[in-house]
Amino acid sequence: MNAREIPELNEAIKLLENSESKLPALDGLDGFIQGIEIIKEYIEEANNEIKKGHKVETSIISKEEAEKIKNLSKLAKGLPPSLKEIRIVKIGSIDEQADGGTHVNSTKEIGKINLISTENKGKSNRRLYFSLE
Repeated sequence: MNAREIPELNEAIKLLENSESKLPALDGLDGFIQGIEIIKEYIEEANNEIKKGHKVETSIISKEEAEKIKNLSKLAKGLPPSLKEIRIVKIGSIDEQADGGTHVNSTKEIGKINLISTENKGKSNRRLYFSLE
């Protein structure tokens, strides 16, 4: 299993992306170094959340019930009428999403995120390459 196949890791990264800190523009070497330091801080935060061992739970709810839940309502309304139930994956207090993928039982099973390299993909965008221990 590679890192892209681990939904919990993707959720940890999403959580960090939604934080108030934003990556600086890559203006010269100083901007690049500052960007790398911020990325390292995000990875440290993600690793701290992973270590907490958030329980990963799944449940099945009706499409109508999903339409009443703020973060699921847009998804539920776009599903085909023939779909009556939705599988929900909840990761501790971090995230709750409709998802049909394979999941770990606890975030501790993910391991530690190690930054391998970054690639500049525009003024404020980076592609991160990482591994899991």
